Amino acid sequence: MRKALLILAGFMLIVNVLHSQDSKYSAAEVYPLGVGLFVAGKASVNTLDSPDGVKNGYVFNSIPDLGLQVYVPFGTENNLGATIDFAYLNHQYMFKLYGNEDVNWRDELAFFTISPNIHISGFFIGMNFGFPLAAKSGNENDENDYYNYDYDKDNLNGLIDFHLGGLIPVYADEFGRLNLYIQAEYTMNKLFSKDLQTKHLTDNTQNFNIQPAGLKFGLSYIINTGLMQK
Repeated sequence: MRKALLILAGFMLIVNVLHSQDSKYSAAEVYPLGVGLFVAGKASVNTLDSPDGVKNGYVFNSIPDLGLQVYVPFGTENNLGATIDFAYLNHQYMFKLYGNEDVNWRDELAFFTISPNIHISGFFIGMNFGFPLAAKSGNENDENDYYNYDYDKDNLNGLIDFHLGGLIPVYADEFGRLNLYIQAEYTMNKLFSKDLQTKHLTDNTQNFNIQPAGLKFGLSYIINTGLMQK
């Protein structure tokens, strides 16, 4: 939990700096109904305590998060509204052995997510609800493939996370707006089921369960539809 709070605090510091340098579009323009796309890279870490002899590792995801983004204004006088994201989301994390960090394994978990958010002048807060698609484990330094395998999808729980972020406009015109997309997220549930078993873990598998937090940066482009506009 402490790691998640540190990530959120770092995120808020970054957003405050960016907001102080925001372009005229962030406050001067009232956004209409819009539809667009986003892509974002992410760093993740497991927030649960690791088992004895093993430590959590920070990971920069090899696969970005990708999604469709819809902005729905609540009125025509200000930038208060809702965003709804439909996305392919990837959570990755790493365990390392103490004393021999060449022995490590990285798991990759993929979800289809639906994310409703409240949007206030470029900032948003919301929840993610994810449906598991696939998961695999691998170790780049393990030549005998002992740690390389696919999980059964039944081993995965659905994803629920809390997040907050910013869509900071960096360029806007009549057609749409390009945003710097930043989000800090904290998963509120364990992602592996209580019945988890793997080919190298059959006992005490819950000691290796994960509840990740992440920080992602990317770009979003939202096209103005002209609807719900003053």
